[in-house]
Amino acid sequence: MKTREALKYPMSITEAALAVGASTSSLRFYERQGFVTPIRFGADDRRLYLPEHLDAIREKYGKFRK
Repeated sequence: MKTREALKYPMSITEAALAVGASTSSLRFYERQGFVTPIRFGADDRRLYLPEHLDAIREKYGKFRK
């Protein structure tokens, strides 16, 4: 895990997308497919990502990325 990531958890969907090198729409797609389930928080139901979410996303995204 990168040092910058360790300092800022949980992460918003935008921060998580930047950290793993994917788009926010890709992260939403993974959520719809049931691959990752971020924490939902607040009245606006924001997605929050933890280290284990980013690890799972990296594993999945890496399989598709060429």
